[in-house]
Amino acid sequence: MPLVVCAQSETLGGICDHLETELNSPAPQLPLVRRKNRLIKMLAEIHRIVVFDGVGWTTPKVSSFFESTMERAPVWICTRSELARDIGHFWPLLARFEKIELRPFRFSETNALLAAAIASGQIPPSVKPFARQLHRLSDGRPLALVELLEQFAAGRYDLSHRAGLRLLKLDHRIKNLLPVVA
Repeated sequence: MPLVVCAQSETLGGICDHLETELNSPAPQLPLVRRKNRLIKMLAEIHRIVVFDGVGWTTPKVSSFFESTMERAPVWICTRSELARDIGHFWPLLARFEKIELRPFRFSETNALLAAAIASGQIPPSVKPFARQLHRLSDGRPLALVELLEQFAAGRYDLSHRAGLRLLKLDHRIKNLLPVVA
């Protein structure tokens, strides 16, 4: 399926940066409003589904961008909640979407993703014995699990020492407590 996936959906500048990279059409020197209008026009012309993943609290600017894009191209919004307090100004637009709910990963699915990441060489095999802890830490949420695996891929945590797993848990808890700054 032809998709344009925007994994950064927190700020309008971040969305523009990500979509320009995805469409191989950088224009960071333009003012943000011109970048936004240019992207909306490009998305309408390419006839592909636009996916905004990880949508959380939206500002009026981000919500307006989503709405303008929706008027010109097919759009999928991936969000972890449909509550107004969680998604902000985008909430009134939800009525225009078909709702599909995905359940959290079961442990077997977490384990399969972990095995695939190890097989591809993205993370070290030493992470495999910690599959249950990673599953619990992510609450079965695929995005949270991928973020944890990215931390291992970056080499931030050494699981050969108990302190490595404790540091990972602490960092994960802190990340989930801090509000997203838009």
